[in-house]
Parts: sequence; C-alpha cells; structure tokens
Amino acid sequence: MPGEPDTVLMERRDTTALVTLNRPQALNAVNTEMREALIAALAELNRDDTIRAVIITGAGERAFSSGQDLNETARYSVGEVDQWLSRQHAMYRAVRDRIVRRSARRFS
Repeated sequence: MPGEPDTVLMERRDTTALVTLNRPQALNAVNTEMREALIAALAELNRDDTIRAVIITGAGERAFSSGQDLNETARYSVGEVDQWLSRQHAMYRAVRDRIVRRSARRFS
C-alpha cells in the first residue's frame, strides 16, 4: 500500500547482506511495492562485488512471508494479469540471478 514504511529493508554486514521483507502486519505478503523494492534491492546487490551472501528474512514473529498479497490480487482485472505475471517473473529472476551469478564466479 502506498504510504507504508519501507517494505524491504537492506543492511550490509561486511560481505553479507540482510534483506528483510517488512510488512509484518500482513505476514510479509508480497504486494506490488514490496515486489518492486525486492527486485531493486537484489539488482543493487548483484552489482556489488563485495557481497558474497544474501540472507532474505521476514520482519515480525509470525511469518517469513505468506506469499502473494491476495487482497491486492483480488483487485486485478483480466487485462492486468500479463503485467502482474511479468513482474512476478522479474522478482523470481532477481533471486535466481543472484544465485547463478555467484555460483558461476565460484567455479570459474
């Protein structure tokens, strides 16, 4: 939701980055704002050669993440589904690219 505090927090600790999903009131459900912030954070970390590990965690005591924010998804029209799927894929790709990029360097 617009106006929420930062939905993704990022902290660097030496060669490790801690990325926190920060919507504990919604069990860290992924909405548009969080998804785009996560993509941006991981892209930034992918460009940082000093970061060797990324830990993704969730704020609060109840959940890492409950998954997609279904309240948001329920408002999508049929015409918005392709765009939503494209951005979901971009989020998964951002996580995968981090893993693949680091693994490739390790074995080269």
